[in-house]
Amino acid sequence: MQLPDIHFAQKDPALILSQIREEFNTKSGRTLADGDPLVTFLSVLTSAFVSMRADVDHTGRMNLL
Repeated sequence: MQLPDIHFAQKDPALILSQIREEFNTKSGRTLADGDPLVTFLSVLTSAFVSMRADVDHTGRMNLL
């Protein structure tokens, strides 16, 4: 069965990381350089968020059945 092309959660890792970095910069008053070790940490968190958002998206789509 083909499900409609509806998305319940953003899953683009680059966009999510960009949003996290922007929020960090705003809240901390500090701008992260690409080589900053915190960027690596935030990238790991981004991976977890992408996985969770994929689950949310899948669950939402299954509820359309």
